[in-house]
Amino acid sequence: MSRHALPLAAAVFLLPLLSGCTRPDEPKAKHVLFISVDTLRYDRLGCYGGPNRPSPTIDALAASGTRFEHAYVQRAITLSSFTSFFTSRYPDETGILNNNKVVPRDELLLAERLADARFHCVAFQSSGVLDPRRSGIDQGFVKYHMELDEGRMTNRACEFVRTNFGKDGRRQFMWVHYMRPHRPYEPPPPYATRFTKDYKGFYDGSSDTLDRIFVEKEQLAPADLDHILGIYDGTVAFVDDCIASLLKALRESGHADDTLIVFAADHGEELYERHGYFYHSSSLYRSCVQIPLIFAQPGRVEVQVRDDLVENVDFTPTVLSWLGVEATDAAFRGHDLGDVLQGHGSVQRDFVTSQWEDEIYGIRNREWFYVDNPDDVMPVGPPDAGTYPIATRELFDLTNDPREQINVVDRHLDRADRMRDALDRFRTGLVIKVVDDDLSADRLQMLKENGYIGDTPPPRRKGKKNKPATAPPIVPSEADDQKR
Repeated sequence: MSRHALPLAAAVFLLPLLSGCTRPDEPKAKHVLFISVDTLRYDRLGCYGGPNRPSPTIDALAASGTRFEHAYVQRAITLSSFTSFFTSRYPDETGILNNNKVVPRDELLLAERLADARFHCVAFQSSGVLDPRRSGIDQGFVKYHMELDEGRMTNRACEFVRTNFGKDGRRQFMWVHYMRPHRPYEPPPPYATRFTKDYKGFYDGSSDTLDRIFVEKEQLAPADLDHILGIYDGTVAFVDDCIASLLKALRESGHADDTLIVFAADHGEELYERHGYFYHSSSLYRSCVQIPLIFAQPGRVEVQVRDDLVENVDFTPTVLSWLGVEATDAAFRGHDLGDVLQGHGSVQRDFVTSQWEDEIYGIRNREWFYVDNPDDVMPVGPPDAGTYPIATRELFDLTNDPREQINVVDRHLDRADRMRDALDRFRTGLVIKVVDDDLSADRLQMLKENGYIGDTPPPRRKGKKNKPATAPPIVPSEADDQKR
């Protein structure tokens, strides 16, 4: 048996819940370019209604292909999200519930499947969380280049595309991941003031400022909040220009027409939606688990906006089938979106889920979002002193409250009970995997540098909750690099 194969009993148990294995259709693309952006709130992009429209390149990409209005991840954590992207399995099944984990070698990731099909898989990325020495997410890549400076990373990725992408007829899978707009929100000039020129206050996008707002539950004036959001949008504008250079290089390579481009985020950002929080890891709400998702390929992908419920687990089966790569051994949780990308049919999915660790779960359909927290867990931080209360049971009417601000569970107990039952059935169908935390010294340092923990790993608080008080990329400077 392959080291990656599921036990037969587990595979048989999973099959009724799956959308089917990928089929070896005629390839619709020769290559794939996967562009992902860390901590990108979907509704800050112009194509998703962002008021500052900081993303003309991404917006143009969306206008040239298929944009999904309702795409979700299950966990607002980078490593957890990408593991589900690349395995088409849910966090409880991969065991990757947070950034303390390392993806086990017995997980079969997308790049490994493609490498077995003789694809040349390369990655360029700027997140310490995805460091191959600490994450295990690099399995299957023959080149995995880390560069914390996104400008320099973009330049190197562009050079690779111009000179090596598809070289000698080989098929290419390329992943480019941008760390910004992950906090601190500190875009380089001139992006730092592009959307904040007239501000007279004293707030900024530094981690110290954002942490203080969360810990002290500061009530921001509209002008102060708009300023911080403008700084955030400046980081998006910077990344958008980097992506413009990358897509220009793809056109210059001569492979734009035979390359499927996929654009997504690993998760969103709270941006002060609840509890003064300017982060993501404690949240399982739409602000943090809904993501932008765009597919584009000239003459192949239909120009359309879709309202299907889709998830990150749909990525791997879609890419494999689009490339004509068979995966008959796979027990995928996701759907093959190939027909939808060509304007046919729809995704048959009744609900999507989200979670915090393995203790708080949410389930949503088009009309309702239910949160189940039976052990009364309260996520803490980051920073460690900040509290993020979540009620034992929450229900949100998405038709009248799309931002999920008003808990109406007491008014709709029958509805809440039905959604909890559906959530219980979903969780019963999972084959749970446990992966031990890796809290080695270098991993702790990485988590601290990326703002996920303070000086010590944050505790989980249980018990009664406390209520809170009411063009070419511009290369960042070395000083800016050190700040991050």
